Amino acid sequence: MAYNTRTLANLLIGTLSILLLNRIWHWLDGSAWPGNNDINTGSAIAFVAFVVALYVSSRSHRKTLSQLDNYLQHMDKAELQREDLVFRDNSPEVNRLEKTMERILERRRVELERMKQLEDYRKDYLGNVSHELKTPIFNIQGYISTLIDGGLEDPTINRDFLEKADRNVERLVGIVSDLEAITQYEAGQLMLQETHFDLLQLTREVIESLELSAARENISLVLQAPEKPCIIWADKFRIRQVLTNLGTNSIRYGKEGGSTRFRILPMGERMRVEVADTGLGIPQKDIARIFERFYRVDKSRSRQKGGSGLGLAIVKHIIEAHGESMDVMSTEGAGSVFGFSLPINGKSE
Repeated sequence: MAYNTRTLANLLIGTLSILLLNRIWHWLDGSAWPGNNDINTGSAIAFVAFVVALYVSSRSHRKTLSQLDNYLQHMDKAELQREDLVFRDNSPEVNRLEKTMERILERRRVELERMKQLEDYRKDYLGNVSHELKTPIFNIQGYISTLIDGGLEDPTINRDFLEKADRNVERLVGIVSDLEAITQYEAGQLMLQETHFDLLQLTREVIESLELSAARENISLVLQAPEKPCIIWADKFRIRQVLTNLGTNSIRYGKEGGSTRFRILPMGERMRVEVADTGLGIPQKDIARIFERFYRVDKSRSRQKGGSGLGLAIVKHIIEAHGESMDVMSTEGAGSVFGFSLPINGKSE
């Protein structure tokens, strides 16, 4: 059987302690045990062995403590890796210490990765926000500067430039509104006001609100749904936002002369909603990322068409807050279909 240094030292100390106690007992008892010379020699040997055992044990502890101090210093500098954690002492206490340090290292690793992700997110977020705000601000500045420099008295440009400045102000307001919304959603502050309402009527209202922008792009809006009311249980205001964002996105990236179709499909206890277009489609490599904030498939086209780059991210958060998920099917050159489902029944009003 193999013993480590500390175990052997403890056994030796115990044995020698028994011998010394036995010697003291005989001294107190006054009995002859064994001869004086033997006694003196044995006592000396026992004392020396006792000191040696203490030294070996304390040296082993010093080595372990030195290792531990070295590990802690490297851990504090985030330089210690799991494979570096090897103690020469295999006693149960040190093994438990090693396991504890392994858990601490793992938690430290996870915390550092999380901090890095948050820092990367902060940098990306600030960079994207500044880029999105810069375009409308510079446009407004340019139009107003031209008007101040004499354009205000020029009837051929004054009204046109004021209208363009106004559109950029609207875009700026939209970006700020979307930023506020996505911040609330990602912070888990989205409070749903669920109720029963007619999804068919809501979809008609959304289509009506999009007619002007669709006409500018020469895109037709089509509704495919049952004739009877389609009652669902959801937050009406948020679902309106979802349909509006999906419709606006479809028109913005659609082909001239194409169409955007809103489909409502009853599926037992649920209603399936789809928004399909005949646009450019989305490359397969980009589909997994289209719901990320500020992600754009065609950056140059996106900047030209406007928008905050947050529309699909907001859609995803709202649908997930309802306990559902978004799905998308797309073919390059043929178009895309965004869909989700909502329950018919919920809590009684």
